Amino acid sequence: MLDFIKATARGHEVVPTYNVIQDQFDRALDLWLTQQDPIFPIDKWVAFEREIDDWEGYYRIDVGGYYGDVEKIRAAKIESISGLVETFDNWRNGSETVDEQIDLELASAARGYLNAYYTFVERLAAGDYDVLLSGPINAQYVERLIRHRALGETVDERVQSAIRFLHSSHFAAMPAQSISARIYAALREQVRRGAYANKEKAIDRLSGFFFDVNHISVYAPYFDAMIVDRSMHELLRTDTVDLTGRWGTRLFSASNLEELEAWLTEIEDAIPSEQIEALPVAYPRLKLK
Repeated sequence: MLDFIKATARGHEVVPTYNVIQDQFDRALDLWLTQQDPIFPIDKWVAFEREIDDWEGYYRIDVGGYYGDVEKIRAAKIESISGLVETFDNWRNGSETVDEQIDLELASAARGYLNAYYTFVERLAAGDYDVLLSGPINAQYVERLIRHRALGETVDERVQSAIRFLHSSHFAAMPAQSISARIYAALREQVRRGAYANKEKAIDRLSGFFFDVNHISVYAPYFDAMIVDRSMHELLRTDTVDLTGRWGTRLFSASNLEELEAWLTEIEDAIPSEQIEALPVAYPRLKLK
């Protein structure tokens, strides 16, 4: 799979998640400060390092990479998913509506950002200046908010304004927050209806869940389409998430490969004839059908 991705991506990369989230913070804050409706604008190029539609003479030299301690990463994934699965019993007995659960997830996210910032400040006050380089990225989002002069004259005023922003509909409209909260709310509804009753199977089926939620919630609105596994596909198509309806991102998995093939054919058929005629000139070694 990695070799396929390298060959087809042609050197294009998405920007790191923290850069995309920071852009979302900046846009949401601007809407909040100017009292505009929390209708989140999407600039697709925010997520890419460079223009992806240019003609180019790309080639690559493959160099093996270091991916960390694989066993340690695998163990950490299992431990984190095990913790999630342990909460399923409480979810089954919960009485919150879907909307209430989404609000709870958003409130938890806001609390997480604030707690990270408070920890950052405490460490800095104690003389731990390493936190400036190694502190959690979530603290940096809040620290940037609090440096924004439009939030108030004093630090205390800006902190209070930041707290109000983090509990606003504008913060909730950020894709990274909205999509993530809705995915967890949809998963909770599946659990309440009897899904994932077997804990061992649940851990195996949800092994990459946190990574998937992170990448989908951050990047999905910037992509025309995403390919996911069956379980995530089912979640993203629920009315609670409705990724395609809300953000226009097409979804494909092993359950609808025919739709993927049809979509790719549609794209291919839409290529202008003059562009096809120019391909041999731009890429002499390219073999066309």
